[in-house]
Amino acid sequence: MLRQYITLKEDRRGIAAVEFAITAPIAILILINVYDISSYISQRMTVQTAAQAAVQAIWRACDTAHVPATKLCPSWNGVATTAIQSTAFGNKITLAGTTEGYYCVNLFNALQYMGDVSNKPFDCTLAGTPLLRAGDYIQVQAQLSYAPLFAASYASTFLASPITASARMRLQ
Repeated sequence: MLRQYITLKEDRRGIAAVEFAITAPIAILILINVYDISSYISQRMTVQTAAQAAVQAIWRACDTAHVPATKLCPSWNGVATTAIQSTAFGNKITLAGTTEGYYCVNLFNALQYMGDVSNKPFDCTLAGTPLLRAGDYIQVQAQLSYAPLFAASYASTFLASPITASARMRLQ
């Protein structure tokens, strides 16, 4: 009977609610940032896949008789755009740019630009590999505008928009 009244200093009821009120906003901020980063990574992978699909579509549509594709294959642009927009994002992904040129493998086993489609080099002497012939490569750049779900998230300040990705493939 003497301990019937508990003083405020000794009262422990509701302490879990206070702890939750302090930690919940921090946990929510962490989850928001994880969601935005995950969404960004997923969209970036989709844009990369779309760019790769575009160069493969050009490769299929423009045979070696129609190379360089940007000059001799009139359907390359439409084929690339259709392939890019075949992803789940549809027409939100756009064809940001296309370049075609001649490249050689140099002594460091890397591609080295030799010239545009108007100036086909005879061989790869300038790259240090004179026994090789220059290959015709096309590069496609795809682009998607990125908007984070939670604009106030900390991570969204570091995520670049628009998301761009490029893919390159040898045509000949």
